Amino acid sequence: MQDAMTLRRIWRVVRRDAVCACVWFTVFALMMTSANAAALMSCTIINTSGVNFGAYNPLDRASVDSTGSVSFRCTGVQATDSIQVQLGRGSASSTIPRSMQYRAARLEYNLYLDAQRSLVWGDGTGGTSFYSRRPPEGVTVSLPVYGRIPAQQQVIAGPYTDLVVVTVLF
Repeated sequence: MQDAMTLRRIWRVVRRDAVCACVWFTVFALMMTSANAAALMSCTIINTSGVNFGAYNPLDRASVDSTGSVSFRCTGVQATDSIQVQLGRGSASSTIPRSMQYRAARLEYNLYLDAQRSLVWGDGTGGTSFYSRRPPEGVTVSLPVYGRIPAQQQVIAGPYTDLVVVTVLF
């Protein structure tokens, strides 16, 4: 991989009043390129779509699942180029589990690479995985982000939030 350059977005996770849990995104930076590369590859996050968990009931026996996405486009891609898309741990001390917070209360959740929600999306440490591929030249790639709030967490009602950084290394 060429120089590890970082492209970041802030990912905000919100849960409101035991009725709605949502994820939305805020731009932190749009693009960085590797100055040491012979042919400069650059990547840009094009779009993000929020994860809306909908209603969360602490007494419900079923987990609450939802899906969002991160879209990016790379140009100047060479045959040996690859990228990594990593997700930070947010405000939690580890990625497994992540947690949203409201005052002193915590609501555990996680973000996954796969629809079965078995591969926790992180930075490759602590049992997590990350997206790694050779990006197609000039094509927008949309990556689904699978979210889950485990069932039967005893939490007080309120706006639970977390910030997760999306990092693209190339």
